[in-house]
Amino acid sequence: MNKDKNFVAVDLRLAFRNEGDFVNCYLMPSDGGKHQTLLASVRVSICEQHPDVWNAFKDMMKLAIGQMIESVTGKKPDVMFERQAGDEEGHA
Repeated sequence: MNKDKNFVAVDLRLAFRNEGDFVNCYLMPSDGGKHQTLLASVRVSICEQHPDVWNAFKDMMKLAIGQMIESVTGKKPDVMFERQAGDEEGHA
């Protein structure tokens, strides 16, 4: 564990899931627990037709969660990374 007083560990992640006609973005614990909050949705067809919209949606969600973390902790997150969700989690 990092003991640097400027380091803030946040055990949250964004999960993007194809659900019907929409890609839904959820905020949830990193361990994939049952508690999740729907943040936003975008139509799958728009993302498929316009990959720049998909990239902008993901970037906007990362920016939003970064702002939330900063408002709570007073510090901006300096690391955010992507990984493919496991089959049991669902993914976009």
